[in-house]
Amino acid sequence: MSRREFRPADGALSALIPAQSAIVWILSLFFLASSAFSEAKPKLSVAESVFDFGTVTQGTKVKHDFVVKNSGDADLIIQRVVAACGCTAVSASNEPIAAGKDTVIHVEFDTGGFSGEKLKTVRVFSNDSENPSQLLTLKGTIEADLTVEPRSVFFEELLKNAAEQERTQIVELRTRRGSKAKIDTVKSFSKYVAVKELEGGETYRKLAVTIDPSAPVGELRDRLIVGLSSSRENSVNIPVFAVIKGQLALRPNQLSFGVIEGSKKLTRTANLEVLGKNTVGILKVKTNDPAVSAIYKQVQAGRKYVLEVTIDPQLVKRDLRTSVEILTDSKEEESVSLNVYGISPPKL
Repeated sequence: MSRREFRPADGALSALIPAQSAIVWILSLFFLASSAFSEAKPKLSVAESVFDFGTVTQGTKVKHDFVVKNSGDADLIIQRVVAACGCTAVSASNEPIAAGKDTVIHVEFDTGGFSGEKLKTVRVFSNDSENPSQLLTLKGTIEADLTVEPRSVFFEELLKNAAEQERTQIVELRTRRGSKAKIDTVKSFSKYVAVKELEGGETYRKLAVTIDPSAPVGELRDRLIVGLSSSRENSVNIPVFAVIKGQLALRPNQLSFGVIEGSKKLTRTANLEVLGKNTVGILKVKTNDPAVSAIYKQVQAGRKYVLEVTIDPQLVKRDLRTSVEILTDSKEEESVSLNVYGISPPKL
């Protein structure tokens, strides 16, 4: 039999084409409506997110209103506003912002205690899914009524019995030209920090700041307080920091034996050096761990020593965390400790 091709009648074809067009038109309307509905969302926009307040005197409260607009087509909600530091205060309405409307976020920056170029930020969180947080910035220069040079007194490493010259730094105070501020007092409330006035006046002072030789070994953190009058600021703090080292220096100050394996004894060494003017003798070295023993050898009389610390792996029962105590004839540093570490492998 021969195959026959099916062809719709001309009338049927004519009726089919308009029907298809109608379906396409209806579907297009449906998708357009659906798309329009699904894309309705808020959009946070800020015309100027950075405010430059120029140059102000220290203690001025910088105030600014940032205008936040809803450029979307659904309500914008400011969820929270967070300042980067406590010196900055913010306020904002939590009412929904309708499409096309705007609101203001009020920011205040208290410049008290700050000087030089400063930048403070505020972060705004909202229900804008594409931009959930927006940064707002205040920037400018703050002129202090009083300049301090250097701004802090810093001794990186100071030997306990160092000469006075090494324990002293010079600090200069100047009031800003055109300022009515006057320098009244400079005080230290620490028995380890002394202040001596070398040159004095209401607008300029030169000071000698000295760390007392009795200051204990370790970190010293203190401050000087400068009292002012006719100024926005009643006082200015000058930080004082020193790392005071004893005259006995251990290098390294700890020994690590790593993983302790096998039966052969392990030995590590450390150097003890006397940095002060006076010589120091070692009376004894001791440890309370039976797996650890230590001896010392004098390299230079009263000045340099080598410590040999030995571990017997057969006596190590657990991870090693102990110390070797070095007893000396120094009245200021009667002993110094050398920490000793080691890892005991798991027993199979």
